[in-house]
Amino acid sequence: MPMHANTNLVLIGVLSALTAPQAGHAQETNKGSGIDEVVVTATRREQSLQSVPIAVTAITGDALDNARIENPDDIAVVTPGLQVGYQGGGLVLYLRGVGASDVSAGQESAIATYVDGVYMAEPYGNHLAFNNIERVEVLRGPQGTLFGRNATGGLLNIITKDPSEEAAVDARVSYGNYDTFGARFYGTTGVTDNLAADLAVYYKDQGEGYGENLVNGKDTNYGKELSFRTKWLFTPGDNTHISLTADHEDIEGDTGIAYSIVPPGRALADGQPHAGGFYDINANIQPFQRVDAWGVALNARHSLSAVDLVSITAYRKNRIHFGFDNDITPVPGVDVDIFTRRDSFSQELQVVSNTDSKLTWIAGLFYFDDEAGYGPPHGLSLQGVFLPTAPAGPNIKNMIDTKSYSAYGEGTYSITDDTRMTLGARYTRDERTLHGKIDVYLPGVGFVAEVPTPRIKKTFKKPSFRAVLDHDFTDDIFGYVSYNRGFKSGNFNTVDATNPPFEPETLDAYETGLKTQWLDNRLRMNFAVFHYKYKNMQFVTQQGVTTQTKNAAGAEIDGAELDASWSITDQFSLTAAASYVDAEYTKFPEGTCTTPNPTGGNIVGTCDVKGNKVLRTPEWTLSLMPSYRFSTAIGDIDASVTYNYNDGFFWHPENRLKEKPYDLVNADVTWSRPGNPISITLYGRNLLDEGYSLYTETGPLANQYSAAAPLTWGAEFRVQF
Repeated sequence: MPMHANTNLVLIGVLSALTAPQAGHAQETNKGSGIDEVVVTATRREQSLQSVPIAVTAITGDALDNARIENPDDIAVVTPGLQVGYQGGGLVLYLRGVGASDVSAGQESAIATYVDGVYMAEPYGNHLAFNNIERVEVLRGPQGTLFGRNATGGLLNIITKDPSEEAAVDARVSYGNYDTFGARFYGTTGVTDNLAADLAVYYKDQGEGYGENLVNGKDTNYGKELSFRTKWLFTPGDNTHISLTADHEDIEGDTGIAYSIVPPGRALADGQPHAGGFYDINANIQPFQRVDAWGVALNARHSLSAVDLVSITAYRKNRIHFGFDNDITPVPGVDVDIFTRRDSFSQELQVVSNTDSKLTWIAGLFYFDDEAGYGPPHGLSLQGVFLPTAPAGPNIKNMIDTKSYSAYGEGTYSITDDTRMTLGARYTRDERTLHGKIDVYLPGVGFVAEVPTPRIKKTFKKPSFRAVLDHDFTDDIFGYVSYNRGFKSGNFNTVDATNPPFEPETLDAYETGLKTQWLDNRLRMNFAVFHYKYKNMQFVTQQGVTTQTKNAAGAEIDGAELDASWSITDQFSLTAAASYVDAEYTKFPEGTCTTPNPTGGNIVGTCDVKGNKVLRTPEWTLSLMPSYRFSTAIGDIDASVTYNYNDGFFWHPENRLKEKPYDLVNADVTWSRPGNPISITLYGRNLLDEGYSLYTETGPLANQYSAAAPLTWGAEFRVQF
């Protein structure tokens, strides 16, 4: 249930007492002499988190286990300013008010995701499921100079463990409510003197859904997944490191596409009121999603006397099939069936300085070849009696081909022993081609015609920049000021080729921060404040029963982030984080606005939304994460609680539908014995049983939402040796 105003003030006061604002958050494990140092690769080279002039949340593998983070939803609980949702089954990330809610085939996110340096263009999948994660880094703010694809809002950087020549196994099985069975396995071993390999497997089967389709009695809000990842590490010499990885994901479920109506009880497009609870739906077809994805990557690094040579080569293939009832009524109004495909190849080459000179630098080239869209057998299919044309609808099979070329470089010069200046730049050229066809069907007749989509080409090119000045005030106080220009390429609307392409968006980010350590490194307190000027921003608008992306005029975003880690004793630690964001549209004359229709659905029009709050951006997010370890006669007990408060936010620029404030509480208690490979964990998620949404949309047919998970609990048995 929502936090009251007085509780808000108490929490803010507690945070202020414990912390100064921070630029990056890390949940580390204390070993008796202070908080462990966390090494990150936010600048494409290894550096201490406390000396990186970027706002970074770094979560170690041990912290992932302690907080039981297994999917992107959980990352938001421990990352200030990050909002995670699902739309059409695809992952939607917003960070500091910047994101992209268009998960249509061929589109890319404003928050880029990387796994071991490989860009993951597809928003479908779960790259956090494995227990082979070394750490996760969330880079806040534009990342326009060092990583393969430009990212306007930030970057999710996942680093997996390297295999070891020393054999080790970490196996877990779990069971929880909703008949949920899970299993995770990680094993590593040496193959020869200079070759090691590992294997990570993740399996989850939720036998019962959180809700029910009242039309057919089947469960909804469920999921099933089987995934694996293997890495082979070849080290022919001390200076050469070559790894080959392969992964595969097989996912089924209806997360983000089991739609119901907002508010409950209101008339739908068929004129009838919605019945059922928060997790129930009324749909004439059963929503479903199937993800089949795999990829391979070759990562090579060779050290010379003055530089490291790096090559990252990757190929990924994604096939996604999903369907849902877009009018969410028992009437076959608008039924959607979609098959998307994506094949992408990327090649990155880097030269990285490795000496301790006054100037350190990195230069690179990046190539990305991507083909994505609505592919065979049926692409995007619409059928139903509410369609403006024929009930049989069209089959859209449009594809977008992208060839992207970029060159980048960044250097850091030590002006004095304590002061450094960093300058970086990147130039990106994206060549995009739209092509395909539309198959036309008529009721009672079937296929009648094939209409080719005109082949259209457009090139988007743009520079991006970075400038940073940082200074060591003392051994324990580090500060920086920075300017970043972020750029997200333009693209075509895959669904409707008659719409003009939307143009690139740019973001100018000004930021200052402090990273500090106190009490003999037992207390770490950091902060960042920032100002964004967002121009030509891309947004998704409703067009009939489909959506399209356009360019809004702009927005301004101001914010501050607080973060702290405190090792109070050798057994008790506390981390705290807070984010405040004030985000408004500065000019937006053609926003989509809806008016409820008394007979059901909405009347859709346009209006000026200047001055409205930016969508999916809560003003306040707060986190508290205490953990305590103690010994008993029967073994060691590790207990941790994660509390997250979200102040609520608007789902659309018109600011009509708002997610209410909510509190999330997770808890874990683990028993283990020194020298014993067995441990047992009891866990609970969303212990307050808050009902909140992963996705909400307003359109001509209804105001619809997809529910997030309710209270879940279970036990896990783990063996390590």
